[in-house]
Amino acid sequence: MWRANLISLFGVSVEAYRAALRQCQRLPALNALAVSPPLLKLLRELGLSEPVLASGPSCHFMTDDLCHAGGVDKAPPHQDWRTMQGSLDGCVIWLPLTAIDAASYPLEVVPGSHRQGLLDTVPHPVTPAVNDTGVRDEDYVPVMVEPGDVVAFSGFLVHRTGAQGDQRIRLALSLRYNNLVEPSFIERGYKTPHEPGCQLELMVENFPTAKQVQAIYTSDD
Repeated sequence: MWRANLISLFGVSVEAYRAALRQCQRLPALNALAVSPPLLKLLRELGLSEPVLASGPSCHFMTDDLCHAGGVDKAPPHQDWRTMQGSLDGCVIWLPLTAIDAASYPLEVVPGSHRQGLLDTVPHPVTPAVNDTGVRDEDYVPVMVEPGDVVAFSGFLVHRTGAQGDQRIRLALSLRYNNLVEPSFIERGYKTPHEPGCQLELMVENFPTAKQVQAIYTSDD
């Protein structure tokens, strides 16, 4: 049923579909997972002695019926550090929520590409795409995983969404972390593109009215 609901919402309004995904990323369970003791322990074992979230969880839903023409929802070759811009040893945790094989839009990575540092990019609707002739299609390796597996990689690792998929919905979650004690992060004053803030202007004009608010509360609230 949930698959049909996702596809139906996508067909009615892509904007509403994307908004629903953003709300999924705010689910308490996913945010609790991001700071769960096993993941924090793993991060420390990987060298992030003082891990801190670079941003909130990101949900990744992929299936043939949820892609725009031209595949604009498929992530192109990219490096997550460009969206993190925190510690140089920043780490990405990628968690499959469904079984992922070669025919379900697998995560594809270029082993060792993180050692090349930050690469040049070109604009793309999803995220800035790596533009480097040294990264070839044959360099990508698909990652086959099951729910419960954990994929951890550097923010500089080049990766993308695999091109092959079918009617199954591939669900995955990614989490990004910085290391508070990495020297360059400290020297740069902990600057990050994910600065806190809010929009004070109303997104829907004249909403809510006093009557709508009063309908939520009883005289005892």
